[in-house]
Amino acid sequence: MLNYARKVIEIGRFLRQIDPDVAHAHYVNGYGFALALLNFHPSVVTAMGSDIGSTSYTSKFVNARVRLTLKLIDALTVKDELARNRAIQLGCSASRIYIEPSCCDQSKFVPFARDQRLREELGIAGSKAVFYGRPFTEQYRSMVFTNAVPRVLKQCPEAKFVVIEQGADFPAWKEHVQRQPWRNQVVFVPFIPHQDMPRYLASMDLYVDTFYSVGDVAGHGHGTNLVEAMSTGCAQVLPDRAEYKASWCQAALYRRGESADLAQVISSVLKDDLKRTIMGRDSRTMSVPFDETKVMRDMERLYERLIKRRSK
Repeated sequence: MLNYARKVIEIGRFLRQIDPDVAHAHYVNGYGFALALLNFHPSVVTAMGSDIGSTSYTSKFVNARVRLTLKLIDALTVKDELARNRAIQLGCSASRIYIEPSCCDQSKFVPFARDQRLREELGIAGSKAVFYGRPFTEQYRSMVFTNAVPRVLKQCPEAKFVVIEQGADFPAWKEHVQRQPWRNQVVFVPFIPHQDMPRYLASMDLYVDTFYSVGDVAGHGHGTNLVEAMSTGCAQVLPDRAEYKASWCQAALYRRGESADLAQVISSVLKDDLKRTIMGRDSRTMSVPFDETKVMRDMERLYERLIKRRSK
């Protein structure tokens, strides 16, 4: 709490120094709360997911901070309609909520970024490559993925899994994998610089996610990495969260939290080349609203409206 108080004072000093036209904070329970305490206007806060979702659901302290923030700021941006509804539940006026989805540069995240040389370097050439980009922690339900891997390999032995070395539980999982007879089917990749992510995602055959919120609280929206996978035309397998049952999502869904069902769905998609191709093509088409240029243009318009309102 002392460190947070110092941070608020530091932010306040910085705002007075530069006197910005608009202050925009990301994450409601954090920088957003600091902005609300400083009473700076016009203020915009972007909800990132767990701030208005699971964390505000499980912690009364966080819930109170979030509610206060949503009452004091001028505008809140959320990723989808479900997140908008969640913000309204938390006391935010509907007139101050704007839907701005996660986005990516669709001139870079493209299907033709697929890189055969990268596939050869990773040892996945000739294989069906599954990409898992979440940190190995309980929060992201990585154990669901962990338990699905050997099940998939029984049904689809040509599969290979590309995982990023991240998360508190990763060292233990890597040690476990290295003791298994299928250890050569898992490729460990260190941190991937964002400028390299287009060719990684475009070079995969399937993108898998396991995250779902505590209590299945809506409002978490969709991750940037998912939008990037869609834009590259990489097919996806996702948990059956409410956010992914909307028409924009072309992924194959599995029963969240169930490793056996995840393994079954992954195997089914990997074995069906036509289905996977159609999913990837349709995902690319449906990703158009997530183009960075469009989303940032909308954000600019929001800034301009707030500035004009302030000047009156």
